[in-house]
Amino acid sequence: MTLLQLHAAAVCTWMGVISAETVLELMQRDPASRRFIAAVHGWIDILFEGPLVALVLITGAMLLARTWPASPLLLTKVAAGMVGVIVNVICIVLVRLRVKASDDARVLTLTKQIRLTGLAIPFGLYALVVGFGYLH
Repeated sequence: MTLLQLHAAAVCTWMGVISAETVLELMQRDPASRRFIAAVHGWIDILFEGPLVALVLITGAMLLARTWPASPLLLTKVAAGMVGVIVNVICIVLVRLRVKASDDARVLTLTKQIRLTGLAIPFGLYALVVGFGYLH
């Protein structure tokens, strides 16, 4: 497997994890379901999402170093991808705080903040489309 293939596989897997987490987050109905979903999302972040974000970041940096100086299109892809990475790291922190929250009001507040991180999804999709559609 080449570095580019590893990066692409990690990005696609990461997007799949984000999709599953989005469905999970939308299933919250009551305090019991919120606590359960918070715990499940927390484990997903520890076991899958965190390592995938790190792998995407490392392989992306290595690929960028190989193609330096980068084209403007590649730089916009990298910038969009970095928005996704940074916001996802913020989301992981929020998820960890929610797992540790003791009252439902705090869980609700953190859940709203976690849902707001979904606003970065279009940036990730842009980077994915440019990466697969326009760059070799």
